[in-house]
Amino acid sequence: RQRQMCIRDRHNLSLIKDDYDYIIIDNSPFKSYLTTCAMCASNKIITPICVDNFSYDGLMSLFDTIEDLNAKYALSIEFAGMFMTRVAGRTTLYKQMFESYENMFGDKFLPVSIRNCIAVNESNTLFEPLLTYDKRSTAAQDYIELVNYLGLMDNKHYRELAKYLKGEKK
Repeated sequence: RQRQMCIRDRHNLSLIKDDYDYIIIDNSPFKSYLTTCAMCASNKIITPICVDNFSYDGLMSLFDTIEDLNAKYALSIEFAGMFMTRVAGRTTLYKQMFESYENMFGDKFLPVSIRNCIAVNESNTLFEPLLTYDKRSTAAQDYIELVNYLGLMDNKHYRELAKYLKGEKK
């Protein structure tokens, strides 16, 4: 049954993929049926990691899951990278973990970190996008930097976003 769902999800996304440059599926980090379906429908996976050992363990589990899904369903899901999130200042621990991940994972470690920000928790609680909840929050700025780093936004849209962030009209 899970195989049928994975194939169906991948097929359904293929019906609309030509309409979009990117389709981003943001889901819970917990291993579940929905997470598995999202992974099966994906070509690439980018994951956030926190400054703790639990994130490292979760990352290792994610690698195993990708490998298992690729083998089980003849997929070619690629692990495209990771970035640090919920970063509390530029602490010694953060700097050590940043350097450690950078050394371990090379170019799979994205050098953009998302700062810890109460606006993220508040916007999640209200089910409101961070950019509409608090577009000037440090985390919103960091996420924009991440999107820019990944090259997911062309210059025209980046300029429109910059105007929006400044409060200007189009």
